[in-house]
Amino acid sequence: MNYGKAKEYLAAMTVGILLVGCGKDYNRDAVSELEAGDTEQSENTQQFDYQQLGVVEYLYPEEFVLEGDLLEAVQIIATERSFDENFIHEDGWKKDFLNLFIYSMYDGPEYEKSINADGRFMTREEVEYIQYSLTGEYLSYKDIPDEIDATDCSYSPMLSYIISDYDYEYDGEYIIVTAEADMYSKGDAGTYKYNLKVTLKPDKYSCFNGYNIVSLEKEEVEQVQFDDGNKHEIIWYCSGEDVDGNLITGEFYEAEDTLFYGMFVTLIVTDEQKEYILNNVPGEFVITYDFDEAGMSYPINEIVPKTVKLNSQ
Repeated sequence: MNYGKAKEYLAAMTVGILLVGCGKDYNRDAVSELEAGDTEQSENTQQFDYQQLGVVEYLYPEEFVLEGDLLEAVQIIATERSFDENFIHEDGWKKDFLNLFIYSMYDGPEYEKSINADGRFMTREEVEYIQYSLTGEYLSYKDIPDEIDATDCSYSPMLSYIISDYDYEYDGEYIIVTAEADMYSKGDAGTYKYNLKVTLKPDKYSCFNGYNIVSLEKEEVEQVQFDDGNKHEIIWYCSGEDVDGNLITGEFYEAEDTLFYGMFVTLIVTDEQKEYILNNVPGEFVITYDFDEAGMSYPINEIVPKTVKLNSQ
């Protein structure tokens, strides 16, 4: 992994200086190999008048760099449950794209920013072009108005991913990017680690730094936390609605220690503890437990309680 470049990538995320349709010199040899034999335009690429859209060929840097609009797009796409050609043609993606890229707090690639900066509405064809630039798959947006106000940024994703490091390799006509990312969720103080695998395909007319995102796979990295030496006592709310044998799930409120807990914590209880809890629901309980010396999951979402009592506060 290219750990030395992490600071550079984060800076690129913040500054976002690459312009759509123009840029640095391209890795000519690599891209020539990727595009070799692909002399026929697909039916989808022929439907856009790039000159009328104000798009020119992207000029690539000497070496591949995940930055600017492409980096932002990968991080946003990672919030989806999955991403590939099949997902793109499912019913939900058209709306997701509008929310994530057109009506989002994320103000879009430089191409979109230039439209908004001109103070004019975005045309349906421009929406279709941006979606095609992103995925390489054409989708018709004939069900939206001829012009839309893309400055109406009313959508904010519940999840966000920040890539901290990546590596890449060429695979025929594709570039395969493997990346490490931190995931944040609204209302959750934890940081979750994910490994991402992103497949990119060069498209010199794409407004995302000259690439389509063909697919993205993600895998959560299991994290372990160790005893912080404090008293392990939590305040736990139970409605009594989620009971499966001797497993009772409730909502985590607060803790005496500095460890990280999930929003919901399941107790593995004795018959006596189960009877006590169910006789006092709904209610808040004080739960104490012994920390596993081998470490516990991040976040902690399952506990074997030592004591269970009603919260008197």
